[in-house]
Amino acid sequence: MQCKRCGYRLWNLRSRQCPECGDSFHIRDFEFVPGVVAYCCPHCDQPYYGMDARGHLVPSAFTCVKCNNAVDMESMVLRPAEGIDETQTEVGEIPWLKRRENGWWRSFFRTIRMAMIEPSTVMRRAIPADEGRAYWNFSAWSLTLTCSGAFIPLMIFQGIMIYFLAASAPGRAGGVSGSIIAGILIGGLVGLAIVVLILLLGVLLWGLVTQMILRMTHREVAPIQRTYRALCYSSGAMTSSIVPCVGIYFGWIWWVVSAILMIKQTHRTTGARATLAVLSPPLMSLMTVGGLYAYFVYTVMSGMGPAMMAPAGPGPFGIATYAHSETQSLVIACLDYAALNGALPKHPVELIQDDLVVESAFVSSETLTTIDQIRWNRLRLSDLMDLALEVKAKKIEAFVASLPQGAYAHRAGDFIFTCPGADPTTLSPDVWLVIFSPMPMPGQAANPFQRTIYVGCADGSVVAIPTGSFQNSLQGQQAVRKRNNLPPLPKLTSITHANPAVSTGADKDDWPD
Repeated sequence: MQCKRCGYRLWNLRSRQCPECGDSFHIRDFEFVPGVVAYCCPHCDQPYYGMDARGHLVPSAFTCVKCNNAVDMESMVLRPAEGIDETQTEVGEIPWLKRRENGWWRSFFRTIRMAMIEPSTVMRRAIPADEGRAYWNFSAWSLTLTCSGAFIPLMIFQGIMIYFLAASAPGRAGGVSGSIIAGILIGGLVGLAIVVLILLLGVLLWGLVTQMILRMTHREVAPIQRTYRALCYSSGAMTSSIVPCVGIYFGWIWWVVSAILMIKQTHRTTGARATLAVLSPPLMSLMTVGGLYAYFVYTVMSGMGPAMMAPAGPGPFGIATYAHSETQSLVIACLDYAALNGALPKHPVELIQDDLVVESAFVSSETLTTIDQIRWNRLRLSDLMDLALEVKAKKIEAFVASLPQGAYAHRAGDFIFTCPGADPTTLSPDVWLVIFSPMPMPGQAANPFQRTIYVGCADGSVVAIPTGSFQNSLQGQQAVRKRNNLPPLPKLTSITHANPAVSTGADKDDWPD
């Protein structure tokens, strides 16, 4: 019976504090061989003998048969029974610490079994002489065994694939060369070593954060070496992950549960505090990784939208986007319409009438807009679908005739058309004809995922403008429009299907200062 901090023998003490280091202790923290330890009454020295599985008294509190004083196990003075040597009272050490005497493999797997089934017992049997090298070695071998369960099948599968590919290669005689096999083995071993090293570094950080939380929530805390000892020995439970199919789902949970029980026993704290201290670092890690992943996805989606590849046109990160090519198609359609009719369409829906675009052309692949959402005051875009050409033409003509006088910017789905009825040959090349401006999501003033605005110009080109600098570009465009006798563009979000931009006249009051 030795102090778990300094190794001082704790026999014959009335106090529950180590005389050497001052560390407090409890009888329940120790195990003895049943019947070999005398629990002596602190009043009359009457001995009693613990006979339960842990060598403790049953019951733990009673009235002394000699002096009739109330006593309990924690208040008694302990000493080896008469004729019993101190070493005979010990239940046993952690098997890993006896690997030289009992064999490496036997001790290793016995310790793994204890980490899985009896984690608290592992810590009760721990002794001060159990130095860091021993439990860190155990953890390294446990994690190596765990990771091997994943790496070995992967290496075998890779070898089989290479074998069949080599065997089926034309003109290939023989099987896989020894150098290829050696490469697979070396690559697998290097990968295994790297993963184990990363896990051990994770345990190092895990123990540091756990110790900090314990110090914040518990008054008496054992040294950090004991925290690492608990986490390292509990890693033996992680070997359950090598069970095919199901092990990966519960192996890490088993490790955490064993770690909680060992930390509770080591620091003599409550289950709630031990759970908080042990679970917090993994949860913080998961939240950090999840947050970084979410931020990465948000950044990619913000810059590129749902479309990850596109047929043409520059976009964020140098990757082409659909919005660029869609804007290009609509600008070309407008210019083709002007070439046929002498002027740009009075409303973008006339592009459908001349069969230059289809209804879905006004819906970008990079947004969540649908055709059903495109509804002008007297026309729904979906109503034009599947109609006969003559019927469709009459509907469009009636709708265009009903447009308000002086309307100069119309929205059609995710695009705004800014020069209805104008002759593009009289405009300067840098006048914007089409603007990619996605319809706002429900409850939001603007699309939060849009990072680039595309504008189609009178010369048929498309310019990509980052949203951060769009206002500056818009101010420049206002000057261009003024030189071309066009009214100024209002805020893009104010241009809706129901409310096109309408000019109040050619006076200067229409122009911003």
